[in-house]
Amino acid sequence: MFAFPTLRFPGFEEEWILKKLNEVANFYSGGTPLTSKKEYFDGNIPFIRSGEIDSDKTEQFITELGLKSSSAKLVDTGDILYALYGANSGEVAICKIHGAINQAILCIKSEENHYFIYSYLLLKKEYVTKTFLQGGQGNLSAEIIKNLEIKVPSLLEQQKIAMLFSILDERITTQKKIIEDLITVKNIVIKKIFEGKLQFTSEDYNFSHLQPKTLSEFLSIPRKIKPDIIDKDKLLTVKLHLKGVHKNEKSETLSIGATNYFVREKGQFIYGKQNLFNGAFAIIPDCYDGFLSSADVPALEINSDRLNGKYLFYLFSRESFYKKLEDISTGSGSKRIHEADLLKIKILVPSLVEQNKVVKFLSSLDEKINVEKDLVINYENQKKYLLANLFV
Repeated sequence: MFAFPTLRFPGFEEEWILKKLNEVANFYSGGTPLTSKKEYFDGNIPFIRSGEIDSDKTEQFITELGLKSSSAKLVDTGDILYALYGANSGEVAICKIHGAINQAILCIKSEENHYFIYSYLLLKKEYVTKTFLQGGQGNLSAEIIKNLEIKVPSLLEQQKIAMLFSILDERITTQKKIIEDLITVKNIVIKKIFEGKLQFTSEDYNFSHLQPKTLSEFLSIPRKIKPDIIDKDKLLTVKLHLKGVHKNEKSETLSIGATNYFVREKGQFIYGKQNLFNGAFAIIPDCYDGFLSSADVPALEINSDRLNGKYLFYLFSRESFYKKLEDISTGSGSKRIHEADLLKIKILVPSLVEQNKVVKFLSSLDEKINVEKDLVINYENQKKYLLANLFV
């Protein structure tokens, strides 16, 4: 049986040949560990667990867990590792170290081009997960992977394809490192700003001499306005870990019932009562002006004559700050931070001129980070397109 991909390198016209994966590669699984001591296999070889097989984290295989004595098998740089068991079932990655694997991992070795097979398995990941795991956590057998059918071009065309994906992956990895470094710089700057070690104006004041003021001097509880009609497409939620405010993705399945919803306005500070101390807060952007949220996701009005809303967000965004807010949560079971209690906390606030300069600088860093993130998305979309079109 023969087939042609929809996209090919110039100069290649040979038909691709259909083969089973075990016809073009060798396989072996790891063994069963004989001890659970936190030691390295054979004294100094890192032990790789199935939970670490992730195509986006191929550099993070080294762990503290290793075994001196077991039937675990050794793997080398360039081997393809496939997670058979656990939450990461179906994940595939190229090994970056000399290490050891247990029975939850399948090692795939190819005498021709491992990167071609790796790219093929990436393409097949969703198919394998849906077909054999039915979308949930489960186990895969080595036989399933061995019997997957692959359409194979000449070795030279394999090498061309592999080189292309290798370059793309290196660029994606580099781009993600750029983002990580920018975020690190931003966090360092934020820390210095709110410790008073970095100032943006020539104003004659000492940050350490600022007097703490309650949040109620800058924020207030707005009038609660209920909408005439509750539009499920205009319900807001605030995600954890500083991921911002978004339309509620589950709004179609929500039962509105007796839940009260209130109109929120752009520029307000919005937060989740149960998860403020887990980074669930944001400033409502213009695009969500007039949207709705429940009483468990309240909004506070910011006095813009005294406080820049983005400055407030950056002040709150330090993990060392928002984690401590759990201390003011109340209630049994699911604790909440009510508006009145939040407004009692004290903060240090410089002049509005200084706030605006801080916001301008940090916003420029955020813009740069977003540009780099967009580049990653573009590279990953290119990779998906090529995977879909370079393999039949």
